[in-house]
Amino acid sequence: MSNFFSKTILIFSREYNTRVRNKWFLITTFLVPLGIIAVMAISGFASYQAAQSGDQRNVIIFDEADVVSQQYPRIDSYTFEQENSALIEGDIQSLIYDQEFDIVIDIPVEALDLNNVELTVYSRPGISLQNELIIQSFLRGEILNYKIQEAEFSAEQIQVLQTQVSLQRQSITQDGESQQDTGFVSYALGYGSGIIIYFSLFLYGTMVMRGVIEEKSNRVVEIIVSSVKPIHLMMGKILGIAAVSLTQLLIWIVTVSIIGLIYFQIPFFNELSPFSLDQALDAFMEANVLGFLVYLPLYYLGGYLLYSSLFAAVGSTVENEKDSQALVLPITIPIILSFVLMFSVLENPDSILAIGLSIFPFTSPIIMMARLPFSVPLWQLLISIVLLYTSFYLLTLLAARIYRIGILMYGKKPSPKEILKWMGVRV
Repeated sequence: MSNFFSKTILIFSREYNTRVRNKWFLITTFLVPLGIIAVMAISGFASYQAAQSGDQRNVIIFDEADVVSQQYPRIDSYTFEQENSALIEGDIQSLIYDQEFDIVIDIPVEALDLNNVELTVYSRPGISLQNELIIQSFLRGEILNYKIQEAEFSAEQIQVLQTQVSLQRQSITQDGESQQDTGFVSYALGYGSGIIIYFSLFLYGTMVMRGVIEEKSNRVVEIIVSSVKPIHLMMGKILGIAAVSLTQLLIWIVTVSIIGLIYFQIPFFNELSPFSLDQALDAFMEANVLGFLVYLPLYYLGGYLLYSSLFAAVGSTVENEKDSQALVLPITIPIILSFVLMFSVLENPDSILAIGLSIFPFTSPIIMMARLPFSVPLWQLLISIVLLYTSFYLLTLLAARIYRIGILMYGKKPSPKEILKWMGVRV
């Protein structure tokens, strides 16, 4: 056993030191988070500049019944005008392209008598969905006020009809405890962690496979296996790249956190942000981010170990990356399926589908992390983690059998029947 660990650690150290000293590792590790922050900053600055510039979108409302009170919604770069006359259909093109109105809204008198008021909005291409919804909400409120006034309700009756309703979400745990439900933060955490694990499985899994293929095609592996067993080589490579991925993930988290703190200290960006630093920290604390960060490395590492053993086995059976495509497809299907179903899980994290997928080892790394911010029962977490790491151990034993034979096999692409024989399956 001591010999196994000593040889594995030797390969692990070689793999880790070689990759972290590679210039591409340094470039991607530090430039990726900076690039993301730069894109966000440029996008925010562009939005701010657009709002401050004279590039306005002009909106004209044809309001024959004088429904609109001229208390227009506040939308950056939008200006409103109003005409208390009917819209002439033949004037629409002239209004948009000659008089340079970007949006023309028609409120015909006859439409106001209906319960379901349908208004027509004419515009140039380019109105955003968000602004369209704001305008729709504004017109709905104006028409409601108009109908209330036409019905001659008293001021007290109008105030009752215009009651505002807000929702304060509280989650009740199985122990009967009540806690603030931070829906948006939970969704963001689940979505973000799912994305991280999804891309990491592909990135570092294929890195393992390419490393095996490269050593095999260069015949370097023949020299290495003269000193260590194939299982030592495979596990050392897998664990070495695992350490590389965790190092990169940790650096990304620390870098983004530091940049995020600096972001809120800059007055310009602080004005663009919809919430303050204290509000952001309170929301994350209420979402139990610390508990979330405890499980993230477990599922991140477990998912990587599970799939990288399969990628290593595939790499040992081929001599170039082109030949590996057909064998990689069955491995990637559960990863892609997890990513696709993650959105359904985020909408309903306590469904039978979500629970089953978060326990099944091949989908749990992504699905469980998507569910975790929504207070997953401890027994489900324990079962999921035990199954994930048990599956990794069993698959590693099978992958090692393939790796032991395939790593020294040249010139012939093995058939599925031969691979099954290497695994000890009688066919």
